[in-house]
Amino acid sequence: QIEGNLIYPHVVGGSVGLPSIWVLVAVTVGGSMMGVVGMLLFIPLCSVLYALLREAVHGRLAQKKAQRDEGGERSGE
Repeated sequence: QIEGNLIYPHVVGGSVGLPSIWVLVAVTVGGSMMGVVGMLLFIPLCSVLYALLREAVHGRLAQKKAQRDEGGERSGE
């Protein structure tokens, strides 16, 4: 139980760039939907989705920061 629920998600998450909780979710959902094959497919799938989502969020935050900085310069003039 300890290896399957704590150690495995941490090791796999570190190697694919995915937080441990998302590895656990990917294994659980993939296993319940498609068995062992689902477990093997859902980890890389979730890793790609997580990377795309993280990139989109960082882009939006950078855009909002740029707009806020731009607006601050105008109001200070």
